[in-house]
Amino acid sequence: MDLCLLRAYPQDVPASGLLLGLVAAIYLLVGVMMTLGPFGGVGGALAAGAVDLALVLVFLRAMLVLRRHPARWTQTATALLGALTLLSVLGMPLGSLVQGADVTSTRAQAVALLQLALLIWTQVVTGHILRYALEVSLGMGVTLSLAYTLVATAVILNLFPTNL
Repeated sequence: MDLCLLRAYPQDVPASGLLLGLVAAIYLLVGVMMTLGPFGGVGGALAAGAVDLALVLVFLRAMLVLRRHPARWTQTATALLGALTLLSVLGMPLGSLVQGADVTSTRAQAVALLQLALLIWTQVVTGHILRYALEVSLGMGVTLSLAYTLVATAVILNLFPTNL
């Protein structure tokens, strides 16, 4: 939680392969739960989630190797996947608040603003984690987070067209 409030750092997370595996499994499970509808059921959601998880881990590994900090991978991956999982869980109820509502309704617009705020905060939290793991500025961390998000979204949507 403190990572999501920018009060902790990736180096505060224990360097445990077991913890990383557990957090990765929970990240995948939450991702599947969030995308069951758009990706056509469990199979599609699981495949898209597995690609998403792999992309996060490969991106992180590449950035840490490029910045000559590969030893930080376990802690940083655990911190990043944990923070992303928590923020995703916090955002899950927002989608159900507008199901069946007219998109022009005040409620739908308020929820859309909350979703946008959560998306922005997710980029800031990811940037914060990258900032300390890669020893870059917060601005560069957020820039890397945004670039990753755009590329990963494009890859996943090209591999797994949605039912939206």
